Amino acid sequence: MKPLSKQLKVIFAGVAGVVVLGGGVAAIALQAEAPVVASPAPHAQVPSAISLDVQASVVRVVSDNVIYAEVKPWVAQRMVVSVCARTQTNTPRPCDYVADFTTVRQGQGVVLRNMARNTSGVLAHALPAPNMNFRPRSDKIEGPVRARVTHILDGDTVQVVAETLPGYFVTTDIRLGGLDTPEKKGRAKCASEIERNRQSTAATTQLVGGKQVTLLNIEFEKYGGRMLGDIKTPQGSDLSQTLVSRGFARPYDGGTKRGWCNLS
Repeated sequence: MKPLSKQLKVIFAGVAGVVVLGGGVAAIALQAEAPVVASPAPHAQVPSAISLDVQASVVRVVSDNVIYAEVKPWVAQRMVVSVCARTQTNTPRPCDYVADFTTVRQGQGVVLRNMARNTSGVLAHALPAPNMNFRPRSDKIEGPVRARVTHILDGDTVQVVAETLPGYFVTTDIRLGGLDTPEKKGRAKCASEIERNRQSTAATTQLVGGKQVTLLNIEFEKYGGRMLGDIKTPQGSDLSQTLVSRGFARPYDGGTKRGWCNLS
């Protein structure tokens, strides 16, 4: 897959019904706070996904081999893209993507297997995404989503670049769900908590810093600007559970947090 040559940034900040057209796809922004969504520069360290199996809904059937399908690239986002079956004999293929799928009807769900960007150089005109009847903050992606950790912000928060569709990248902050870690300077209650934060952040850096990980159960965090989710390390272990088992974090269920000072 060729690297993207142009950045595309879509900032969601309380804007409803904004349609962005780029590269033959249409993304609709719903009213909600959300992080920046971007296609990073070619030199960015991002996962290299040649193809993915993608759940979709058929919006329009052009022929047995060409359809428009609604896909879900990220939380509270929908895109409608044109997809050609790999068995199609017409060359070049007039679609944004190619995939393996069986004969489908409008409104039907479909799995687009081994979905990949069309490299023939001929793209179809995109359709606008249909109106979605859901509340953005109730939306969730179960995953798995492949991503690469680009920055460690804290013991429980990292920044990632995720390739959610072939050639479609999302840059966002992910806070680990169900976890409490010591606060850093400015929010810490004592010097020992600052030191524990340093240790927790170092542990997270050692486990996932700069590495390819798997994101699961991704949703909006209650504070704007980041997501909440689970992270699997390159070895397949749960990052939250690993931090807890090593004493760098505690399980957290949303109640009153215990302090990190005066601990033996």
